[in-house]
Amino acid sequence: CKQFVCGSSHISALSPKMLWRCLLVLVAVLSSISGSSLPTCTYDTSTCIVSYSDGTKLNLKQYDSSAPFKATWSDSREYVYSPCGFLGSSYDDCSASNSCQDDVYSGSYKPLSGAYSACTNSATGTLLTYQSTAVSGTNFDFDSDFVCSPGSVNIAAITSRTYSNAVYTYHMSITGEVGCPTSGGGGGDSGGMNFGSILLLILFIVLIIYLVGVVAYKALYKGARGVEMIPNVEFWTALPGLCKGGVIFIYYSICKRGYTYV
Repeated sequence: CKQFVCGSSHISALSPKMLWRCLLVLVAVLSSISGSSLPTCTYDTSTCIVSYSDGTKLNLKQYDSSAPFKATWSDSREYVYSPCGFLGSSYDDCSASNSCQDDVYSGSYKPLSGAYSACTNSATGTLLTYQSTAVSGTNFDFDSDFVCSPGSVNIAAITSRTYSNAVYTYHMSITGEVGCPTSGGGGGDSGGMNFGSILLLILFIVLIIYLVGVVAYKALYKGARGVEMIPNVEFWTALPGLCKGGVIFIYYSICKRGYTYV
């Protein structure tokens, strides 16, 4: 066998060993999808809930103007952030903003963001970005990153301030229970199944139904007993060797320019 083909036009020409290798490649791809894909997210500013495509939620409702996140940076200024609604009249010029810089030197408040812009989910956390705003001719931007740390107290910190295209961007990282999505929308461990996991589950369910159905058919209608009831018994007894051959095939397909006969 000099060529590995899984196309439908060639499927009839494949031997059981080659079909098994196709199955191994499929399972490997689905496992990769299951382990690496991340759910997407959207943020509803009216309910203050982040919803993920896997069905989990992040509830930020309690972090409004009465209980905002606060952090002090190296410039000794305090930065205040309310993910659920504007900060309100208590913060003067920041009353119509979600984020604010409390300037201890001038005694003034400086809004750092406009309206909510986008939600991005990554392996490190959930990022909420906001539109830029202008204060006295200077443009400011703000984003917040919610990082899951189950059972931990929520800690907010300004991790960076960058300047690009005439815009100062402040990044606040909030680490703790608040960053952990749950099916109920509160804090805790994340759950749900992504697309790859669902495909793998369907694959194994179909396999089980096939095995049980064939065994029952052979026992009831063919009078088979013992190992005779097992579908394709020759194939299953050869399975360990086929697994070895499949692993060798995948290894040579990825790591080598060609592969040896097995």
